[in-house]
Amino acid sequence: MTRTVFAHQPVQADEVAAELKAVTRAIGTATDARELIVEACKGYGVPAVPDGKGLRVDVGRLPRAIATRFDAVPGSPPWRVGFELPVPNGVIYVPRTHPLVEAIGQHVLDLALEDEETAIARRCGAMWTAGVDIRTVLLLLRVRFLIDTTRERGPQSTLAEECLVLAFDGDPSAPRWLGDDEVEPLLLAEPTRNVVPGQAQRWLSEVLAARDSWSAMLSERVDQRAGDLLTAHRRVRQAANLRGVRFTVRPQGDLDLLGVYAFMPDRRTA
Repeated sequence: MTRTVFAHQPVQADEVAAELKAVTRAIGTATDARELIVEACKGYGVPAVPDGKGLRVDVGRLPRAIATRFDAVPGSPPWRVGFELPVPNGVIYVPRTHPLVEAIGQHVLDLALEDEETAIARRCGAMWTAGVDIRTVLLLLRVRFLIDTTRERGPQSTLAEECLVLAFDGDPSAPRWLGDDEVEPLLLAEPTRNVVPGQAQRWLSEVLAARDSWSAMLSERVDQRAGDLLTAHRRVRQAANLRGVRFTVRPQGDLDLLGVYAFMPDRRTA
């Protein structure tokens, strides 16, 4: 019995590395957390100035819905925050999962969905960029999955929610879907020049006019994601040597299209 309880099953380093990479991709990095705070504070008109390797954030001037979560009011001392351990004395470590990051992210999303006039983020956008060679469209989706776990003591179901970033290029009526390794660089693409008034509306209108063509593929992509999640659960189960546990993963309910963004190739920079 003792040998069974305290036995150490061999763990494959490459399997652990793969799962850590997947988790990092899902929840973001320290750089992502810093960029969110900087860009959100810029939109809110709130100082977030460099402070050593971190930032000094005037939390008391953030929107009330965010500030009150931290008992901050106008005149409260600014927070000194850092994003990489170790942090100096008096500096708050703010990883991707810190409540400040979550509160700002949720507030930005809520305003974009509910109050376009005061929102600092937009559900639709377009830009010229050197980051693509042909017209590319990025889609932000919110999907839900029902994860059924069956053990000896009985079944258990968990509802999981996830945001997916998908992209296609070419003619929107006959899209070529991009792989994950092609989508990630789009998130770092920078605008190269201003968009002439009316251009963004025309580009997005063309994309939305072809929605029946590309939206028909979304369910297939979501089903593929469900399969990826199931594979990940099985891989973890096998690595942990769990026995008598079975998983199923299936999409639940309708998916939400949160954002549509058009990237146009700027050949002037070539």
